[in-house]
Amino acid sequence: MSTTLTTRIPEDLAAEIERISEEEGLDKSAATRQLLAQAVAERRRKQAFERYEDGELSLGQLAEAADMSVRQALSELRERGIHFNYSEQSLHEDFDA
Repeated sequence: MSTTLTTRIPEDLAAEIERISEEEGLDKSAATRQLLAQAVAERRRKQAFERYEDGELSLGQLAEAADMSVRQALSELRERGIHFNYSEQSLHEDFDA
């Protein structure tokens, strides 16, 4: 199911979407949907890593919230310079998840 969303954007952003749509061979609506989906996924991933760093999520919960494997999450933790914090409690939570 889809819904219509109307928004105003700056001209330079509209021009960039036009350029991307031409490069990708998509109409502007499809390019905009694709870019919006990527931005939402990246924001969700960023928030998941912040919650992990704050101790709110275990490694398994991080991976699930960021829509990635545990191995990918570990790799990205290293890339982001986030300390790996894995307690016995986290191990039990991950096995229960």
